[in-house]
Amino acid sequence: MKILLIRHAEMTGDPFVCPGSPVSGCLSEENGIPQAKATRYALRHVKFDYAFSSPFGRALQTAEIVLEPHSTPIRVLPFMHEWLPNAKLEEVS
Repeated sequence: MKILLIRHAEMTGDPFVCPGSPVSGCLSEENGIPQAKATRYALRHVKFDYAFSSPFGRALQTAEIVLEPHSTPIRVLPFMHEWLPNAKLEEVS
């Protein structure tokens, strides 16, 4: 078994937005989209049995671009997230 982890490309906008698929506007046009497309090209001969993504737009848009030529569905896993902002922490002095 091989596991391939791909970090999201350069993002733009709200890092915590969780849009529905298909995603647009979460990766920067200048670097993010080209980075995701370069990853897609580099992995064009890789067979993906499964694909998972966090719900964050930056991750999901990257996954959609990378997997575009494949028929592998992307399963969004809500528990795959990093630190989330917590308004209660701002109340602590």
